[in-house]
Amino acid sequence: MSDCPSCPLQDTPYDAQLVAKKERVERAFAAHPRLEGVEVAAVLASARQSGYRNRARMVVDSTAAHAQALLGFYEEQGRDVVAVQSCAAHHPQIEAALATLRPLLFANEGLRAFARFVDVRCTAGRPAKGGSEAVMITLAGSASKADEIKSIEAAALALFGELESRLEGLNVALHLNISAERNQSVLSGEQRVIGGDACLSFGLKIAGEGEAKIAELAVPPTAFFQVNLEQLEAVYPAIRPAMVDNGVLVDLYCGVGTHAIALAEMAAEGAGFSDILGFDISESAIEEAKLNAEKAGLRGQFLAADDHDAVAWIQERVAALPQGTAVSIITNPARAGMSPQAVASVAEVGAEVVFYLSCEPETLARDLDRLQDQGFAVERVEAFDFMPQTDQVETLVVLKRTGEATTPSYERAYQSLKGRRFSPGVSGPSALPDKVDESVWIAVVAGTVPGQGFLPFDRSKKARAAEKNGATQEQVKIERLRKVQGNSVVRIHAETLDDAQIRRRFRAWNHPVLGDPDFGDRNANHLAERHAYLDRLALHCVGAKVDQKWKSAPVPGQFLAMMRLPRAILEEVPQGG
Repeated sequence: MSDCPSCPLQDTPYDAQLVAKKERVERAFAAHPRLEGVEVAAVLASARQSGYRNRARMVVDSTAAHAQALLGFYEEQGRDVVAVQSCAAHHPQIEAALATLRPLLFANEGLRAFARFVDVRCTAGRPAKGGSEAVMITLAGSASKADEIKSIEAAALALFGELESRLEGLNVALHLNISAERNQSVLSGEQRVIGGDACLSFGLKIAGEGEAKIAELAVPPTAFFQVNLEQLEAVYPAIRPAMVDNGVLVDLYCGVGTHAIALAEMAAEGAGFSDILGFDISESAIEEAKLNAEKAGLRGQFLAADDHDAVAWIQERVAALPQGTAVSIITNPARAGMSPQAVASVAEVGAEVVFYLSCEPETLARDLDRLQDQGFAVERVEAFDFMPQTDQVETLVVLKRTGEATTPSYERAYQSLKGRRFSPGVSGPSALPDKVDESVWIAVVAGTVPGQGFLPFDRSKKARAAEKNGATQEQVKIERLRKVQGNSVVRIHAETLDDAQIRRRFRAWNHPVLGDPDFGDRNANHLAERHAYLDRLALHCVGAKVDQKWKSAPVPGQFLAMMRLPRAILEEVPQGG
């Protein structure tokens, strides 16, 4: 397992892993002055350091020379497949399914050519009450012709029969996920059940008042579900002391309704939530959320929409509740965190308490900073190790409404600085002269740029006309620090404070700065706003050298959330002088 790119901490002692994860949360918080010093509890260790994952998503290497090399993971920062024959993190049910699948899939030339990804889920010791242990396998790929799809389905049906006969003691389901065109999205196509159940049925053990209860949840293969159920069960008792019973619970990014149903089951006898409101972008997840809530005897309303469209829907329904109804919010967004609209809605619906569960400390810290602008204060922070051997950490933050907004965040503070030298949306040191000796910038630009080099000169008609009138373009050196979701994080060394010139030259190079309203790319800006919640130019002047002395400005917290690099690297300036 030492070559597996998915578990970077596998050779690190477990106690040291927990310390490193706690420090990661603390570093993310330290990027925001109002969060610096917030106490983070020691990370709760996973009950199992191996065999905990109830899901595996693997890449199919169609060029593999033998069955054992067929499945693997993409290498870090690349598209080459690293073959993985076994993974200690996988639950034994997952390993059994993969060991059975490999030779069968390798021997089936048609299915092997179709499948680009294999997604396997299992109940991992948590089947629904009265149910059996089960595995669900999805082969994902692309096909558009009717006869081709018919042939794939026939081969898959034969494969299902083989899997069902060989995986004794497990209920087996086999699905196909078929996209019309080849793409990198794993389960973005049409889901087809070849054999077995359409969903996996889980039974979460919820510690409430008295005996533990079971929250029964049906989960389709396309919906998000936590991979370490024992650790998930440990989260809810940490929430219980701050719960407000007999009110409405708003579940943002609700998935199949896991958190809302678990918290409702945990409520004291005779208490509970009068209403549950939830939304998620996945239509299949929302359909199951409705059924799961109904099965649990809960009154819930669920909407399939993104957070931009769902906010108004939630506000309307909360406004229709009896006056004085207590509102609690639980939110468990994807790594991109909450949209600015969703953050604002937390205050607008009159929430008294917010439970924020996050797997990405950097975006969590950004959102906590924004929630403080909305009048909420961090009351408690607890961290959980959901994924031993990796650098991932799950963090629960409990926030209480104070009603008073505090000092504006970095992003807002930069907008009001006196003596600003930069264009609106660009941040950096204040009170700088027109001319500096040297400047260092950080930016996120569209596409993948070379590892290092010089920014090409702007040769547009407007730039050439300006040069005739005496304008000059200095050499601008760039260094790519990393790639993020098809874009590049770059460090820029220049002899100018003219951010417009830098932005124009990136545009002329066909790698515009994200969020740039003047020289940017509309589609790239839209994606950055939609998926990274970027609400400003992704350009920041880290420091400027004036009279042989550096004047610096901390990198805004939102940049740390986007760039996923330590502050020390992003704020690095030349030494000496």
